[in-house]
Amino acid sequence: MERKNGEMAVGDTVYFWHNDMLDEGEIVIFGGANQVIVQYGGEWLLFDVSDVNLGKDVDEKAWKHYNYG
Repeated sequence: MERKNGEMAVGDTVYFWHNDMLDEGEIVIFGGANQVIVQYGGEWLLFDVSDVNLGKDVDEKAWKHYNYG
């Protein structure tokens, strides 16, 4: 099945802000309400889909949302 530009899938590497740094992890599961679980080292982290990106251009808004809700 062909994906649209920017569409994410399980197994994709995504970038996100974590502990004040831009990090990368692998998508493990998509959840309800536009959420995604990303494997980062030995941890699984829950993000809103809008807070992860297939490219390294994750913005400051995602970092603020992750840290301050």
